[in-house]
Amino acid sequence: MRGAIATSCIELVLVATVVGAFLVGRAEAGERQASVWIGAGFGPSWHSHGQGDDSQDFDYDVHLSFQRGPLLLGARTTQNGDFSLLDGQEAYSDVALLMGVARVSRSYILSFEAGPAVVSGYEIRAIHLQPPGGCVLLCPSVMKRYGKEPVGGLALESQLLFKPGRAVGIGVYAFGDINHERSFWGINFCIVGGYFPSGRR
Repeated sequence: MRGAIATSCIELVLVATVVGAFLVGRAEAGERQASVWIGAGFGPSWHSHGQGDDSQDFDYDVHLSFQRGPLLLGARTTQNGDFSLLDGQEAYSDVALLMGVARVSRSYILSFEAGPAVVSGYEIRAIHLQPPGGCVLLCPSVMKRYGKEPVGGLALESQLLFKPGRAVGIGVYAFGDINHERSFWGINFCIVGGYFPSGRR
């Protein structure tokens, strides 16, 4: 499973590189106005257990982007995991710096970015207690948190934003993080606010 995930991620990077080269080649002087925005999103995500199966989770993200011409610089953090009120929860997050390319028009922004990330996580598990006299209905339990050591990762993201105005945008935010602890990926609905020049048609 890890080999398949790695292959898929490499293919994604190659496709993004080819598309990015196309975007850079199409860049014109009129596109070199600067845009900046901050956004937040939520949606489904998936992570690999590294044991031949994946889990579907829920995630949210906060991302900051600065675009000038075809160049895009960004920073992001994502939080995703599987949550259970009875058995505890498990979550993984990353903080990343990204660089990529963007295609800007009057109505939309399409971008692809990649960069280094720091990934951390934790597990909260229920520990069931056994009283000396046994349990009457339910055994009492306590929740214990287990932290995970931070690891390095490769962050990937793509944004497709539609701009109804110069200060707000809505769209789709796709992300991934490749690391040896727990690789994850997802796709979010996002809302962004910032400054968007008119750009080209």
